[in-house]
Amino acid sequence: MPLPSASLAGLSSLSEHLQHVTENLAAASTQDAVFAVILTPALEALQAIAGAILLVNAQQTRLNCAATRGEEAGAPTIWSDGPLSDPVPAADVLRSRKPLFFEHAGAVQAAYPELEARTGARASVASAVLPMFLGQVALGSLVIEFREPHTFTPEERAFLRTLASQCAVALGRVRRAEALERRVAERTAALEAFARFTTAVGTDTDVLALARVATLALRAHFPEASVGYYEQEDALWKARVWTEDVPADLAARLAAGITADTPMIAEVLCAREAVFKDAQAATRDHIKHTEAYTAVANTPLLVNGEVYGVLSVGLKDVREWQAQDQAIVHAVEMGLNLALERAEQARQLDEERTALRAFTTFTEQVGVETDVPILIQRAASLLQQTRAVDVVYFQRDAACFRAQLWSEGFPPDVLGVARAGYPLNQPHLARAERERDIVFEEAWDPDAQGVPESALYRAAAFQPFFDGDVMTSVMVMASQKAQRWTERDRGIFRAVGHSLDLALKRAAQAQTLSTQAAQLAAQRDTLDARTRELSAANEELEAFAQSASHDLRTPVRHITAFVDLARKALSVTPNEKVTRHLEMVQQAADRMSAMIDAMLSLSRAGAQDPRFQMVDLNALVAQAQRDVQIEFAQQRVHWELGPLPQLVGDRDMLQQVMTNLLSNAVKYSSPRAVSEIRIWAEERDNEWIVSVQDNGVGFNPNYAHKLFGVFQRLHSERDFGGTGVGLATMRRIILKHGGRVFAQSSDGAGATFGFTLPLAQQGLK
Repeated sequence: MPLPSASLAGLSSLSEHLQHVTENLAAASTQDAVFAVILTPALEALQAIAGAILLVNAQQTRLNCAATRGEEAGAPTIWSDGPLSDPVPAADVLRSRKPLFFEHAGAVQAAYPELEARTGARASVASAVLPMFLGQVALGSLVIEFREPHTFTPEERAFLRTLASQCAVALGRVRRAEALERRVAERTAALEAFARFTTAVGTDTDVLALARVATLALRAHFPEASVGYYEQEDALWKARVWTEDVPADLAARLAAGITADTPMIAEVLCAREAVFKDAQAATRDHIKHTEAYTAVANTPLLVNGEVYGVLSVGLKDVREWQAQDQAIVHAVEMGLNLALERAEQARQLDEERTALRAFTTFTEQVGVETDVPILIQRAASLLQQTRAVDVVYFQRDAACFRAQLWSEGFPPDVLGVARAGYPLNQPHLARAERERDIVFEEAWDPDAQGVPESALYRAAAFQPFFDGDVMTSVMVMASQKAQRWTERDRGIFRAVGHSLDLALKRAAQAQTLSTQAAQLAAQRDTLDARTRELSAANEELEAFAQSASHDLRTPVRHITAFVDLARKALSVTPNEKVTRHLEMVQQAADRMSAMIDAMLSLSRAGAQDPRFQMVDLNALVAQAQRDVQIEFAQQRVHWELGPLPQLVGDRDMLQQVMTNLLSNAVKYSSPRAVSEIRIWAEERDNEWIVSVQDNGVGFNPNYAHKLFGVFQRLHSERDFGGTGVGLATMRRIILKHGGRVFAQSSDGAGATFGFTLPLAQQGLK
């Protein structure tokens, strides 16, 4: 039976719309474009008032309204977001895989009585709800609404089914295209990350920097992975680098360190190769908060056959490792190992260069040096610098070998026993004397050798020195690590020992040949010192006599004159002039008191003998700075401190010297807005030179010889207060220490004051 002409016309119109939809969907590349192509023709073809598309979320748990069209698009609607399990038309069509058609007013309410109350919206008079599936996967629902009752003809129902089917196909295509783009982007990012890693491996030797680049490369390939890099510190393996996705509590735990018996570490240490675990049970590793990782790879980084670090990769939602993924981990492992080997080679090469330079310098020094403590100290410094060992030099006496000199940082508890002395028959010392050669010990047991106090050392070398057939001294090089002495180590120890032996013999010969000359020189030096002391005393006595006849009498005359004036004034009513006169009397008396005190200080400095001890010059300067800050509280001071040594001297006397120098520097620079004070020390020609420089008014260098005399002043007392005794006191103290004082300046250009102390009395520092 032929169709009516109206039906034919409607069918033709629907076919045209489907043709139009098909053509436009081919060009749609996004979900929004698909929605526009589907909804607009549907509304036009059926003369509907509104339409909507609801999509199932990725977890297949909810329906979310993804697009709407029509005059009711902005109004409340029953087609709202909600759980996929709710009894609503859009969810029911997905469960049944069959469309629903509501053709009359109240049909929706009759089928779903609670829908309007729950959504707060009213259902349209008529509507159609169609499921959208792609194969067996539910994508969502297509909704078409009408204002008037609408009977859906077979042609319209077929049209809507086709429209829903085309929408599902188009959405699937768009999603596949988007997934492909994401995979391409991820692959591109991974390739770029590996390119950066490869470049870094070829140029960088910083292990932690390389580990950071490696974690980024692995994370680019495994977006859901967590990556960490571990190094050993003491008895723990501590995370040094990790990806940002690692939870804070887990990161803190791993950074604090895990023990070597933790399976992830123990297995790598045992296997010496990468360990891949499928469906990993994190509790086996005894590490909390790692339950999310189902597959784990732990791979060692080796240097000289030893595990230097461990790279760990944890995957989520992956049950087993694929061959290509294992290859990626192995590639990163190989790159890091190559970089580590190159870094180790560079370190060894640099170490060799450093050792060669140091040994060359040492050889040049021992060729001219005859001071035994200096020779031994330089040998100890060379060995400590190039081979990372502690060095102690033992001298033989009648009963034992006692420590005389040692390298910086030698453990105090061990040093105390070493200074008390080891017996002559101590096994290693006896063997060195018997074999007349250096003895190497690589598995030292201090308890068994009778030196339990040295238990922190695990390897040692004993270099003997002889006078004829008697071993007179021995130098011990000790390492806190149990290690095998390499041929390089043994060669350096032998070379240093041989050079030092020659230098010690030469020094002993020079000492023997110069004994008489030294005695004569000592007598001459003693006479010269006494002559200098006598000359200084005569100069001071002469200055004191001049001062007593002039400087001290002047305040007395002032006192007498102003007392007379005061007496006369007191016979009348007191007035301001009397007050001023009395103030001037007080000032003169104060000055007299200060001068007397200064003379007493000078006298004590000349009479007291120094008590020599090790003195930290830094501590003296710090105390002097505090004193000066109190004395010149209103003056801004900028201090510049250079390297300052430890000296041998009388602490109190040297403190007085430093306080005088810093006080004078600030005082004579006080006319400046900021006092610029520089303090430094330098070793030169067997003496320490300590200098204090200021930016003050300076002095005429033609009168520099007067500066260190008693009561000698080159500036007016009105401009700068003081007694004129401080520098004289300083000079007397330094002379008693065997040094000298100096001053350099030019008018208006600041000044430098300082002193020297002989290096010979400073000992081993």
